[in-house]
Amino acid sequence: MKETEPLRARGPVPVATVDTFVGRLILTVPLEIGEKEDTEREREREREREREREREREREREKRDVCERRRRGKFHFRILKQRENSLVDLHLEREKGVEKDREREREREREREREREREREKERERDNRQRWKASIRLIIAFSSPSPSIQPLDAWKKGWKTLWSKLGVGWEFVGGEYERIARLGHNTKGAVNSA
Repeated sequence: MKETEPLRARGPVPVATVDTFVGRLILTVPLEIGEKEDTEREREREREREREREREREREREKRDVCERRRRGKFHFRILKQRENSLVDLHLEREKGVEKDREREREREREREREREREREKERERDNRQRWKASIRLIIAFSSPSPSIQPLDAWKKGWKTLWSKLGVGWEFVGGEYERIARLGHNTKGAVNSA
């Protein structure tokens, strides 16, 4: 035997349903069953919408986290790059400082070498001067007759002309000649005394 399903009314109005198959009157008061089911379905739909909104918020948070991680990664990469560049700059600066120190040391070494060269030049000049004096003494001793044979002024004039042609000043040569000539008539003795 099949019973008809009572009509669901929306609201507190009682609904009278006649069962034609059994011939009896069934008075059904809905007790808000239909409203409860609708409310439950509405709540379920609301919970589903809330879960969807929560999933959407989660996706948004994930997107923000990904963007934030990328931004932080780029930022950290920039920091690491800056540190690396700073270390490279520091290394280059140290290399420049070392190179400057080496250049200053090389410059000091060149200056010391120039000073030693000047000292050697002075020493050569002194040696040359001494050799010139010795050569003049030998020339005067072996090529000059005794000063008693010819006056000293004539000898001085001759020697002055000779040495000026050779490019040697008379103040140097003549002084040596006069010193040797004043020692005496013996030229060998003059050389030995000189």
